[in-house]
Amino acid sequence: MKFYFNRFLKAFGVLFFVPHFLFAAPRNFADFINIFLDLINLLIPIIFALALVAFFWGISVFLFNADSSDKRVEGKEIMIWGVIALFVMVSVWGLVKIIQNTFF
Repeated sequence: MKFYFNRFLKAFGVLFFVPHFLFAAPRNFADFINIFLDLINLLIPIIFALALVAFFWGISVFLFNADSSDKRVEGKEIMIWGVIALFVMVSVWGLVKIIQNTFF
């Protein structure tokens, strides 16, 4: 399983990150920074989706293991960490947008 996950990560990097650098060809430092910011903007929705998947995974663990109290506690913990991750990401994203609108 680990072998396939490593192959997936390599393929993901090749398909999404390498062409972005090859075809962008930064001419100066500002272009390089813009490319870097574009990559970050590509990763933000992926990270949000992972936090949302973690939350729903916690819900599924909680609901499908109603008999086991240990699994219910594990599901609650996963849900709590998913909600915390979503809250922190939305808060930071909001603060960044406020700063961008204030200064730029």
